[in-house]
Order: sequence, then C-alpha cells, then structure tokens
Amino acid sequence: MVQTERETGALRGQFARQAAVQASAAAQAESARAQAEQLSRKLAAARAEVRRYQTRMFAFERTLLALKHDNAELEAACEQAWEQLEQANARAEKAEAIPELEHKVKSYLENRTDANRWLAIICRYTEITELDESILFELVDRIEVGETKKVGGQRICDLRVYYRYVGNVDAALAQEERRQPLEEAI
Repeated sequence: MVQTERETGALRGQFARQAAVQASAAAQAESARAQAEQLSRKLAAARAEVRRYQTRMFAFERTLLALKHDNAELEAACEQAWEQLEQANARAEKAEAIPELEHKVKSYLENRTDANRWLAIICRYTEITELDESILFELVDRIEVGETKKVGGQRICDLRVYYRYVGNVDAALAQEERRQPLEEAI
C-alpha cells in the first residue's frame, strides 16, 4: 500500500506537472493568440494606411498631371502673347513711319507737279529771241547776288537764279556732274 500510495503520489505529481504544463501551454497559446490578434489588427491598420496613402498619391499624381497640362497651356498662351506683342510693335513701328512716308510721297508729288508746270512753261520759250520782263517774271522766282570780288582788275560776283517750281537748277546740275564720275568709277 505504501507502494501504491507512492505510485499514486507519483502519478498525481506527474498529472499535476502535466496539468501545469498544459495550463502553461494554454496560457502561452492564449498570449500568442492575443499577440497574433494584436499584430493582425496592426497589419490591417497598416494596410488601411497604405491604401489611404496610395489614394492620396493617386490624387497627387492626377493633380500633378493637371498642373503640367495647365503649365503647357500657359506656356502656349505666353508664347502667343509674345508673338502678338511683337506683331503689335511691328505695326506700331510701321504706323510711326506712315506720316514720314506720306510726307515724302506728298513732296514727290508736289515736285513732280512743279516739274510738269515748269516743263509746260519752258516749252513755250524754247526758241525765244529776246528776254523781256514778262518772260523773266514767269520763269524766275528770285535771283540772289553774292559778294563782289575783284579778280585781275575785274569785278566778279556769284549769281544764283531760282526758277519757279524747280528752284536752283545750277546747284542740281553741279551735283549731277559730281555724281557722274563716281558712277562711272563704280
């Protein structure tokens, strides 16, 4: 009996140890399950946060594409504005030149008209034999007399005759004579 009691005590101790081991294993399993659930919740939260960041990143990418598109439109509009400004400046420069060109054309037309009048008048007097006062008044606008100089005992002065409508023909002829040798040299 003593032996059975010992065996029973040994069996009880063994069962108690097994029960303690099982209780410890169950507690560890419960702890591991709690940790797994906690990690599972953290993982789910991390996945949700990743999805939120992906959504935000997608929205940022769409915004970035929209900004690039707007930037391209603005650059095209800016380029067009510069071209319009250059065209406006060119038109303004041309507009500034118009009065001067109109003046030149008016002057040319007046000169041509004056030359035609002169030609009509001078054609009437191509074969005159005597210069009288009426012819002189019709052909000559004014006569300028320069200073008198004595050269070799003779008095010499410069005369400039300004004809009606055409001015001083002698000065124009002198310029033409100076220009002809230059043109021939070229």
